[in-house]
Amino acid sequence: MMKSWITSLNTSDNNSGVASETVKVLIIMGQSNIDGRNLLVDLPADITNPSSLVKLYNSGWQDWNSTKPPGTGRGDSSAYSSDIIATQRLATSLGETIYVVKVSQGGTHFYKDTNDINQIDADWNIASTGFYDLYPKLINSINNAENYIKASGKKMEVVGLWCDIFESDSIVSTKAQLNIDFKDFINAIRTRVGKPNLPIIHRAVSINQLGYVVQDIIDLQTEFATQGHPNYIENYNLIPSTDITMQVDNVHLDSASTEIIADRVLPILTNIYQN
Repeated sequence: MMKSWITSLNTSDNNSGVASETVKVLIIMGQSNIDGRNLLVDLPADITNPSSLVKLYNSGWQDWNSTKPPGTGRGDSSAYSSDIIATQRLATSLGETIYVVKVSQGGTHFYKDTNDINQIDADWNIASTGFYDLYPKLINSINNAENYIKASGKKMEVVGLWCDIFESDSIVSTKAQLNIDFKDFINAIRTRVGKPNLPIIHRAVSINQLGYVVQDIIDLQTEFATQGHPNYIENYNLIPSTDITMQVDNVHLDSASTEIIADRVLPILTNIYQN
């Protein structure tokens, strides 16, 4: 089941209570490891009972609480992912309300499927337009969020894109094709939000994670982050994961590594929001 949200920064004046005209929005997207695959009972102590500093967009703003956290793309209360931890800690650190656009679905990739007849065939390719394809859903979520913000007399500023994806591309794509498809996606999102250098946060696929992860895919992420390389992507932030540990399925991050990834993303988010 796919669910979409928004999380952004409320820039209201703490003294006057009057909101400024810009609402900062963070986009989060990916597959199962950002969809939520850790049990809520394992949430870190400071996250178990979060305040309303993080809000979700679902036809309006919703408070984030421990019964419906913003990292569960499945739309239930059974699991969480690293973005729950990072956004809550960001909100607490900044003392601000955080607002996010999120679309996530397990097992998805950037390679274009030719047979879009069911959810299994969903992909993020910008050329895909089927009912289950996720790029148009993400764009629709961004559009809806912007319209909602505009209706309140404010304007939206997208400040970053956090993506946790590529495992499934290791199965269906090649390094050359993924280089094309991912850059097309990033360029399309940057064009849509009007920021050619929109910060990208991307967790590295771990060689320890999946038996079928090919080194070429791991190398490609490194090239994206290497200034001067032909495949370099400006403002691309690669989150290391060579030391992460997995659940027994060897597919999903365990609770300890989920928190590790969150804490590695947090300084990048902090820099984005403070600048």
